[in-house]
Amino acid sequence: MKQYNPVKIPSQYGIPTIPYLEKVLHGRLALKEKVKEQIRFANPIIERENQGIVYRNTINVLQGKAGAHKSRLIEIFCSCILSVKIVSDLVGFVKYCLSEVFTLLYVDTERNTKDQFPFALQKIIKKAGFSPENQPENFDFISLIEVARENRLEVLQQYIDRLRETNSGHIIIVLDVITDLISNFNDPRESMKLIDYMNSLINTQNVTFLCIIHENPSSGDKARGHLGTEIMNKASLQMQIAFEKTKNNEDTDLIKVKYLKTRVGKRPEPFHLVYSEMKKSLVVADDALIAEVDNSKKYHAYIDSVTTRLMVVLTAPMKRGELIEDLKGFFKCSKNTVLDRLKEIYEKQLPITDKDGSVYNLQKGKEGKETTYYLTSKDEKIDL
Repeated sequence: MKQYNPVKIPSQYGIPTIPYLEKVLHGRLALKEKVKEQIRFANPIIERENQGIVYRNTINVLQGKAGAHKSRLIEIFCSCILSVKIVSDLVGFVKYCLSEVFTLLYVDTERNTKDQFPFALQKIIKKAGFSPENQPENFDFISLIEVARENRLEVLQQYIDRLRETNSGHIIIVLDVITDLISNFNDPRESMKLIDYMNSLINTQNVTFLCIIHENPSSGDKARGHLGTEIMNKASLQMQIAFEKTKNNEDTDLIKVKYLKTRVGKRPEPFHLVYSEMKKSLVVADDALIAEVDNSKKYHAYIDSVTTRLMVVLTAPMKRGELIEDLKGFFKCSKNTVLDRLKEIYEKQLPITDKDGSVYNLQKGKEGKETTYYLTSKDEKIDL
């Protein structure tokens, strides 16, 4: 029989040195036994509208542009985790089991320790139902802002090991922001070292991660760097927070939170928040503001303007692709936005009025295999 030379696993994560093959074979036997059992998924840690959001032993990521209130939303998650009674102003998030106690470790890398980070910690404590003078014993927090980037991951590992020595329960670790834990978030080796460490913890210990990551300033919804790409692949929950835009692509006061990915159940519906200067926190947006922003984008910015533009360009039938490109360029919007507007104008036969008051409707036809758009006067039909 072929002999295998055992290869030792590095003990950098505090895992006993076991030959790789032996470890895999041991895991295989454990899986065979597990498959015989009735699989029961763990209850969530946090839920919203009776739907589980954050689960145990997972990596959870919140992404957004700079200034999009990422930390403030994570602060609400933290208050929820620490709460021991129902708290009404956590924008709908609730702790699934109020009697369960988790150790919460908040690791900050951005804010100063003079006032910014302490103020954020105060808000977390107060929202959870405690006072700064009577802090919950299960809330721990550190700042790595004065630690050189190349040393931060090592210091974090040492601190978590230290915390584990006195705590055998479930630890929830907030990394704000995760890209600051390594020297170069575009370096695959550094990125994978951090992610492998996190994966090791969630699989071998009672640990859950809540991670904040910035989106690239000018590249859509892409999380920053190679680390951003890899962390999204490993995440069980991926959320995005962003300001809703005006017709001119300017930020409004309305904030949209949506779920880009979830591995447990159906993806929850997005919801809207606003920042309250009085409460220094995020609050649920009222329906009037949501409708105002939605209508301003959909109708004033596009429907009326698109019908006006159609009156200009459809002096003769136009191929679908050419019309889409014209409207995309004219309104500086996406193809999907153009298609949505054309669909609504066509299906509802919305009136298109010229400068003399004559009313037209949008029609579709075929020119060979290609779809064309054209206008007819009201009640008139043309067969192309």
